[in-house]
Amino acid sequence: MDGHQPKEQRMSAGTIQWFHSPSLTGGVRRGLVKALFLSVLACGSFPIPLLAQTQLPIRVAIDDTYPPYSFRSADGKLQGISVDQWREWERVTGRKVDLLGMAWNNALSEVLTGRVDVIDTIFETPQREKLFRFGPPYVSIVSSIFYNRKISGIAQLADLKGFRVAVKSGDADIDTLRAAGITHFATYPDYASIVQAAALGKENVFSMDRPPALYYLYKFGLSNLFKSSVHIPGGQFHRAVLKGNGHILDEVNAGFSKIPQSVYSEIELRWIGVEVPAFVDFRLLFTVGGIVATAILVLTGFIFLMKKRVAAATRELAKKISERDHNIAKTDAFIAALPDVFLTISREGRCLEFRTSQDGIVSVPLERFLGKRLSEINLPPDLVTNAMNATRTALDEKRLVVLEFDWKTGAGDRVFEGRIVPLDSDKAVLVARDITETKRREKLLRNSLREKDVLLREVHHRVKNNLQIISSLISLEKEHHASPVRSEPRTETQIRIQSMAKLHELLYGSTDLTLINPVEYIRSIVSMVPKFYGSRLTIEVRAEDDNLSMDVAMPLGLILTELLTNALKFAYPIDVEGSIFVGYSCMGETRQLEVRDMGTGLPHGFDVENSSSLGFTLIRSLTYQIHGKFSASETNSGTSSPGFRAVIAFPKGEDEVPLTQ
Repeated sequence: MDGHQPKEQRMSAGTIQWFHSPSLTGGVRRGLVKALFLSVLACGSFPIPLLAQTQLPIRVAIDDTYPPYSFRSADGKLQGISVDQWREWERVTGRKVDLLGMAWNNALSEVLTGRVDVIDTIFETPQREKLFRFGPPYVSIVSSIFYNRKISGIAQLADLKGFRVAVKSGDADIDTLRAAGITHFATYPDYASIVQAAALGKENVFSMDRPPALYYLYKFGLSNLFKSSVHIPGGQFHRAVLKGNGHILDEVNAGFSKIPQSVYSEIELRWIGVEVPAFVDFRLLFTVGGIVATAILVLTGFIFLMKKRVAAATRELAKKISERDHNIAKTDAFIAALPDVFLTISREGRCLEFRTSQDGIVSVPLERFLGKRLSEINLPPDLVTNAMNATRTALDEKRLVVLEFDWKTGAGDRVFEGRIVPLDSDKAVLVARDITETKRREKLLRNSLREKDVLLREVHHRVKNNLQIISSLISLEKEHHASPVRSEPRTETQIRIQSMAKLHELLYGSTDLTLINPVEYIRSIVSMVPKFYGSRLTIEVRAEDDNLSMDVAMPLGLILTELLTNALKFAYPIDVEGSIFVGYSCMGETRQLEVRDMGTGLPHGFDVENSSSLGFTLIRSLTYQIHGKFSASETNSGTSSPGFRAVIAFPKGEDEVPLTQ
């Protein structure tokens, strides 16, 4: 910009800049001042052009996507009505103007931070009056809502609720839309970006001032794809400054007042243009007349055909009306057959329709609450609050919502279950059914189950006590017959009885009397069996949580008892330390019990599948009982301590629910 200044102006500006340079010391600068003062006295005057030319340019921010007032040409040059008016202001005042075109939100930011002096094309609003001082208006602007031609039913701002509205960031229309209850916005930096997004199908509804809207819609070929039926109270263009900069605004207003009206008219004519004058083409007139006459003949025939079609359509309509009446009668019969209450409610809680086949279900006349809000009817406050919350949830989330409430009917206080389903975005249907008897039966059933639960716990407790008594009798018998040969079978029997008693003890203390966690059961058996043999062997347990029915847990506990007894008796020589591993795992639909040791192993040639010993016979029989498979092998085959490994694999029972459910 400095390259186009006159030579003397560039010299003056450079001189002043040099004078304020930090390289000059205070003494030198004071000496220059004295010399300049003496020069003034000698010459008798100071050259006025030097002061005028050092005045800084006025910086103006303006929206650069607002045709025809301010927008950019194809080569990026700022142009338009407001641009030409500022150039004319610059000519009549002699003061340079830096006109800065930018996105509107950036323009607001620039003037608020003091980086520019004036902002142009701004609407005056109550919020902005707190920050800015406005000049006089110079043009009125109308804003509108534009929407895709496939959309209908938008006649006022309130009809935009639920739609996403594209707006320009910082636009005054945003406050107007929010005041009308519109809250869903998509913000863009400028009007051109909004129309480009609409061209790509990203936006279907947008708010824009009409001049730039029509410009961009025609420019991008979208004028036939969008329509407008709602006008927003627009505003007027002003030039404004921050409060405290009133002297700048006074200078701006004074400069624009010097521009003749004829110049303003010439600028507007340049950018807005004039209507194309009409003329009469008689040949065209005769042609149109012939076309009109032909059209009248065609229209006469068309009317005749339309009468026939209307008659056919009337018959079809009468048929549909009859079908509708039939459907209404069928719906009435359906409602009459149901013991339910049907209530249509608006989002605001207004009762729109009430239907039921139950006489006396409402203790007040229908006219007392139809058309009124729930809060206006004599209902408990908590019922009103719950019903309103459930209705809004059903409408907002578009799903069924269930609530339970008490209702005073002609037959007294009753309990109802209400199901609320949305009809549309603002209405829902409440279907309520009297569940008083159901609730009473549920209470009786819970009481009955509680009694059975107590009884079943008592059964487990008594069975456990009886087994303990039997175990104690066997213990006394062992003491009476001290012979090891005769006492060993009694010990094994006593262990089996204790294994069964442990199961009843765990069930007695469990919250679920039908299922048991095998981890607790296995650990209790592992803790109990070695005590009968005084064994010091180390037993490692790795068991996964699961649920087993009593029909599976009892045989599994006896199998574990037999395998553990066998390992304690035969796996290791007396006074030799060793270890036994007990594992329980869940693999999909299969459960597995494993017992292994690192001892001497089975005698050579011993066949566990055909052994007639009581222990292995019990294991095979109990495995078959739980539909499992028993397999035996050496833990470390081919070594001096081959050990013994037994695996019981069995399927999960149908009544055994995993703990994760």
